[in-house]
Amino acid sequence: MKIHFKVNGTPTEVEAQADEMLLEVLRRELDLRSVRATCGIGICGACTALVNGEPISTCIFLAPLAEGCEITTVEGLSGDHPVQRAFEEEHAF
Repeated sequence: MKIHFKVNGTPTEVEAQADEMLLEVLRRELDLRSVRATCGIGICGACTALVNGEPISTCIFLAPLAEGCEITTVEGLSGDHPVQRAFEEEHAF
């Protein structure tokens, strides 16, 4: 199925399965490496992206649910963004 959303400000169309997680689509279709598969259950934060401004664990978020959403990954943050600073200060992934 085709899914349409904005990623880091760019309108995007990707191919995904109905049961596929957003993490897999972002990595495979768009080569976004800041979202990483680590725990697979949504608790570690390594796969976090902002979906419509809210932090989401993309490893447990079905890709089709992103239809029409705005997604921001670390690649889309410019310079010294507060989210990047927080990850650095807390020694996060």
